[in-house]
Amino acid sequence: MKILVLVLVIILAACSSTSNKSEFKAENLIQKFPLPEGDWDVHQREPEGTNMLETRWVSKTSDDLAQTFVMYNTPNGDPQRTMDSDHKVGKKNCDILFQSDLVSNEVQNGYPQLTWQSECKSSNGYYSKTIHKTISGNDSQYAFKRIFKSKPSDESWQLWLSYASSIEVCDSRSNQHPCPEGYKKVE
Repeated sequence: MKILVLVLVIILAACSSTSNKSEFKAENLIQKFPLPEGDWDVHQREPEGTNMLETRWVSKTSDDLAQTFVMYNTPNGDPQRTMDSDHKVGKKNCDILFQSDLVSNEVQNGYPQLTWQSECKSSNGYYSKTIHKTISGNDSQYAFKRIFKSKPSDESWQLWLSYASSIEVCDSRSNQHPCPEGYKKVE
């Protein structure tokens, strides 16, 4: 699989009209492309009044989603708080079943991160099984979700868990958070 680097920070800097573009040049979200499995339509938006960039991939063959969020100006966020907030929403909306399990809480490339999985069933017929990952950077907070709207095969689930584990943050300003080999420093 050819690996491309998604540098959402650069995309935002090139496309955004915000006044703080230059603040985020050195810390970058690294995500492999193309996404595993299937064909996807991609949409990107920065909701008005937020310092957030959402990239959303919608499957062309199902209702499944993948999402990446960059929450700017949220230095040293708390991944546990993000997971706790997700649990609160899940417990409220998933009245038949809400189950969540921690997958990984290891520091990754010098940054705190949490990866967890959740499953939801509600009385209105909604079902999802989701892989979540949140990384707390020094400049921003980053999140990834892969949402299956029907029960995935074990093979597909493992493929996406592996994909989520490969998502990382690097900082071209710091040897503590090195960028992958072949990655060029933002200038």
